[in-house]
Amino acid sequence: MPRLARLVTPALVTLVAAAARCAAASRKARPAPPPTWSRRRAPSIPAAPPSAPGATGAATATTAPGAPALPDEKLVITGSATLAVDDGPAALAALRAAVEAAGGRVVHEQASGADHDWYGTMRVRLPPAAARDFVANLGTIGTVEQKLIEATDVSRDYFDQEVAIKNLRITLERLQAILAGPDLKTADVLEIERELTRVRGDLERLEGEHRFLDDRIAFATFELALHGSGVVDLDATARVHPGGRAAALFLIDRPAGFPTADRLHLGGGASLRFDKGPDLELLVFPDTDPSGRIVIATMGNTTYSDFFGDGRRRWGNPYLGGNFGYGYLGGRSAAVGNATLGVEIFKAERLTVDVAARVHLFLDKEGATTGVETSAGLTIPF
Repeated sequence: MPRLARLVTPALVTLVAAAARCAAASRKARPAPPPTWSRRRAPSIPAAPPSAPGATGAATATTAPGAPALPDEKLVITGSATLAVDDGPAALAALRAAVEAAGGRVVHEQASGADHDWYGTMRVRLPPAAARDFVANLGTIGTVEQKLIEATDVSRDYFDQEVAIKNLRITLERLQAILAGPDLKTADVLEIERELTRVRGDLERLEGEHRFLDDRIAFATFELALHGSGVVDLDATARVHPGGRAAALFLIDRPAGFPTADRLHLGGGASLRFDKGPDLELLVFPDTDPSGRIVIATMGNTTYSDFFGDGRRRWGNPYLGGNFGYGYLGGRSAAVGNATLGVEIFKAERLTVDVAARVHLFLDKEGATTGVETSAGLTIPF
């Protein structure tokens, strides 16, 4: 009897191994089906009503009792879309909220650049039932330039994997049962162990592929690309503020050699303010005598107080400033500096009206001259 067992055992191992290899070869040789949008089942033909007695040639379509139901379709849904957006970070936040509301998750997100040169990508996973609504709502986040939804039928691969996994498990159990048998030679044990190792490897690899395919079926995958729209911003911030001023200058000290005894001089000029950089201003106070003409050309800056609205109020924005530059007084050139206290009486998107008081100090080789100026200005943001 032991001799018979020794003869039968190797033959049985060889048969099991050959069966496992044939199953693996059959799986590899079978070509994958071409991708399709959906598989359309043929409509069932209702059974014809009973024939009248004596009628001939009438066929009746019937379904065999106990026939197995057809398995559900297994579809892998993928898609992509390209959106032009005005605000990139806000668009990404809106997409994240839409994905979470649909029961999905974001698996990749990247953004670079700024303003109209901004660019971002996002990869999302969604339940298949929510995919079409998600794509349809992309138009509320930006301008959809391109979109694609594709459904691939993987039913055959899916069910083939299930059958192959079941067969490999049966083979594994049979090999383990043989290995547990008595009176095995060392060579038989080694052969069975090698076959067990191979079957386990095939089983683990196939189970991993099956889990991956199951995940692709359970969640649709979408690749989204976003970029700046390039649309001109209608609410752009002004960077240059040109304007004009009317001014009155009162000289506290009459400079030496000044041709006129009048200390009050009327004039005006232009100003140019920048959001980033110094403010420029030119004031001219004419006189019939060229040596009595006064010119003040300065550059400087102004600042607002956080306690008084930081220059953002429509009415009553106080500010302080300081300027220095070139002065022409009494027929001589001079260095000039001034300190300013002003109030923006009215400030709107397209217009600013302000009044200011300044103290000027003229310095030349003859000495120093002091003057007080009051002015009113009109500025138009550009």
